[in-house]
Amino acid sequence: MRDVFRTLEWCSRGRSRRHSLIAGILVLVLVAQVGCAGSGTGNFVRMSTHELFPDARKETVSPSQEGGIHSVSGKVAVASGRFDPKFDIMGGPAKGGTRGALKGAVEGFFAPLQLAQAGLAGILIAPFLMPVGLVVGAVEGGSAEPAVTVEVRAGALHEMVKTQKMQEDLRSRVVHLGSLKTAYTLMVLTDRGPNAPGDRPDYRPLRQEGAQTVIEVAVESVTLHGGGVFNHANPALVVGVIGIGRWVRINDNVELYGNRFTYYSKSNRTLAEWAGDPEGFRNELNQATAEIAEKIVQNIFPRKGSN
Repeated sequence: MRDVFRTLEWCSRGRSRRHSLIAGILVLVLVAQVGCAGSGTGNFVRMSTHELFPDARKETVSPSQEGGIHSVSGKVAVASGRFDPKFDIMGGPAKGGTRGALKGAVEGFFAPLQLAQAGLAGILIAPFLMPVGLVVGAVEGGSAEPAVTVEVRAGALHEMVKTQKMQEDLRSRVVHLGSLKTAYTLMVLTDRGPNAPGDRPDYRPLRQEGAQTVIEVAVESVTLHGGGVFNHANPALVVGVIGIGRWVRINDNVELYGNRFTYYSKSNRTLAEWAGDPEGFRNELNQATAEIAEKIVQNIFPRKGSN
C-alpha cells in the first residue's frame, strides 16, 4: 500500500484534489475486492422446507421438546422421490453465430452491474466497464461453438442424470448410514414417496404396517452453474445438486423435520469436459448423493442407542 501511495506524490497544489480523488478510488477498489473475496460459499447451503412450502403442515416444537422428537422409537420407513431430477444449465456456454454474439454482447454489457453489490466502489466503476463488457461479450459469443454441439452435450449429461437412479441411491445411503447410527428398525418403501418436487404424500395408511415415522428423501435437481462474468463462450461449470430430507409422523402425517440441502462440486469444468468424461460426471453425482445422505442422517437420527 505504501508503494502505491508513494507514486501519488503531489506535483503541485493545483493537482492535490485530483490525486486525492484517485487515491480514494484506489482504496475503495481494494476494499471492495477484499469484501468480495471474503464472501465465498461453502459446499452446502441448507434451507428449511417451510421457507419453500409455507403451506405444508408442520408441528411447532419448542427447544425443550426437541429431545422428544428424537426419542420416537420403533420402526422407521424410508421413502424416496419417484421422479427424475430436473436437469438444467445456468450461465452455460453461448451458442455461436449471430445469436451467440448478441447474447454475449447483452450479458457482457450488463455484467459489470454485479460490481454494484460491492458498494460505492462498484457503483463508480461499473459504468466505465460496461462498454468493455459489450465488446468482449460480443467477440466471445460470436466465437462460441455451434448451437447443435452445445445441445448434444447438454442432452448427453441430462441422459446420465436420468439413468443414474439418484433417488434410489439416496434412499439406500440414508438406510445404510441410519442403521449404523441408530437402533431403529429401518423399512425401505419402494412404492411410496413424492411424485414431484413439493409433493406431500399421505403416509397415514402405513400405520397398518407398524411404522411410526417416515424419512422422506428426494433429489430435486441437478444444475450446472457457470460463474464467469466475461467468459460466455466456454465458461467453467460447477455441479449443483439439491436434495430434500423430511421426517414425517405417520399417525397424523405431521412433518417433524424438513430441510433442503444444496451440494456444489469442488471441481469446475467446461461443458465439453463434463460431457467428455461420463465417469467423472457420474462420480460427481455419486459424491453429491453420498454427502446429502450424510447431512440428512446427521440432522434426523439421534446417536445410536439413544432411544
